[in-house]
Amino acid sequence: VTDIAFIAKNVVLIDGGKMISCASQSELCNEIYGKVWEVLTDYETGMELMRTKRVSNVISKDDRFNVRVVSDEKPHPDAVNVQPALEDVCIYHFGEIGE
Repeated sequence: VTDIAFIAKNVVLIDGGKMISCASQSELCNEIYGKVWEVLTDYETGMELMRTKRVSNVISKDDRFNVRVVSDEKPHPDAVNVQPALEDVCIYHFGEIGE
């Protein structure tokens, strides 16, 4: 996805052979604005989020984990909204919970 984000002017999303969207990266990201969250949490909570939510990224920070979640609703009390990226768009449309 990062290669596409670098070179593509417009992105076509296809699901089951059917085009679901064709737009610029910024337009696609704006479509899911308010649905991407990050939460800095402990290992156990991070693992629970990965099992139960659509997670687009996890970064280890010392003994904590920064978990990026794509969700219509706030996934954790400490979660904060962040700017969507193209990877988040793909997770929103195609990712499965616990993947």
